[in-house]
Amino acid sequence: ALRLGMIGPLSGVNSESGLYASLAVELAVNEINSLGGVGGHQGRPLAVLSCDDEGNASMGVLAAEHLTEQVGVPAIIGPAYSKVTLEVAEQITIPSEVLTLAYSSTASSIGDLEDNRLVWRLAPPDDFQGDSLAFFSMWQLIENSAAGSEGVRGTDDDRPESSGRGAPRLGLVYANDIYGVGIRDELKSRLDASLQLATGGVPRFEDLPYEPSQTASIQSVIQTLKEDPPPVVVIAGYEETVAILSEAAGNTSLADSAFLLADGVRSDQLRTLYDTEADLPRLLFGTSP
Repeated sequence: ALRLGMIGPLSGVNSESGLYASLAVELAVNEINSLGGVGGHQGRPLAVLSCDDEGNASMGVLAAEHLTEQVGVPAIIGPAYSKVTLEVAEQITIPSEVLTLAYSSTASSIGDLEDNRLVWRLAPPDDFQGDSLAFFSMWQLIENSAAGSEGVRGTDDDRPESSGRGAPRLGLVYANDIYGVGIRDELKSRLDASLQLATGGVPRFEDLPYEPSQTASIQSVIQTLKEDPPPVVVIAGYEETVAILSEAAGNTSLADSAFLLADGVRSDQLRTLYDTEADLPRLLFGTSP
């Protein structure tokens, strides 16, 4: 058999994306082998050994080490997460001259790797998503900053030069890793000057980072949002951030916020979160490369 490897989060809190990718690989292998394998009729059968990294970079490095040194694969499908892909590529696959095909790693810095054309990916970098999120959130922020305290359009007097009523206010919830920080930075760089020009107010970016593996970290973000909900909230994280949207469904003040989501939030858990349209926040919108 021609043996390939796969690395992804097959267990743990973010296993959904890894399991779907694993099913896609299984489907492809079955189709190729049903047609005679690699090379057509009487070709070589294709086999893929899937390894679980739990969305963790150190686990990903161990998996890649096993696949390259013990199994001897010429190529690896994955990893899923940018933080894992960067470590795996720099420590294992590039030095070993093994091809890496990352199916959902979107960090822009992956494009800067000195990889001898050995690291490829199937999703465009995060500056695409950052640009789209900035575009849609900008109009929400302009609309909000133009409203007075009574919810009607304000005058120039309602727009101070610094933070306060009339100044665009954006809550940035993001995973404290290369994915979340990358989208945050891209969003800020594209919004800052545009919002000052459009509203006359200096935008208030309220950073709310969290640690993906820590439930308490997410709960802290939820508490901060409930105490003083921003009119617009961007979430650049993973499946665990659905807990924030679940809280918004039962909280009157959070339901008045507009939520814009990066692709890492997309999951079956989110899809089945809302029972009725009345449970939805004022706006729920997401991007996907």
